[in-house]
Amino acid sequence: TTEIYTLSLHDALPISVSSFHADQIDANGQAKVVSDLVESLPPDQAVEILKVQNDKGDTPLHLAAALGSATICICIARKDHVLISERNLKGETPLFMAAHHGKMEAFLQLHKLYRKSAEEPDDRLYRRNDGDTILHSAISGEYFGKNHASQAFFSLKSA
Repeated sequence: TTEIYTLSLHDALPISVSSFHADQIDANGQAKVVSDLVESLPPDQAVEILKVQNDKGDTPLHLAAALGSATICICIARKDHVLISERNLKGETPLFMAAHHGKMEAFLQLHKLYRKSAEEPDDRLYRRNDGDTILHSAISGEYFGKNHASQAFFSLKSA
């Protein structure tokens, strides 16, 4: 029974996170459904389930960060802050994904959680395999004005 339950959660969680759309009328309701699903994970398996990757190497936290749900990002990252440093196949962390997709609130919440938990913060989390940083990505994607991207990047050192 546990095995079937775990397998269904492996499938249900990425699907429910991917179906979140911040601009929909019921975005808060959608976030609550995902949060409830995350909270229902068996404590001894939660992190393992939340580390499951799709074909691009994205975890549910990557998906939530790319879609910009700060609420879902916080819920997932609180299970274990190590999830914030997971990388996809391109070497992108959820922090990088949030910046890359212009999701400032999700980025700032993840950044805050990471800085609070890291004994010695690893600035490599803000750089992907090809060498691009979150600043490069945010500016090239034109998601932030240069001032906002610069502010986010330089706040990394001060937080």
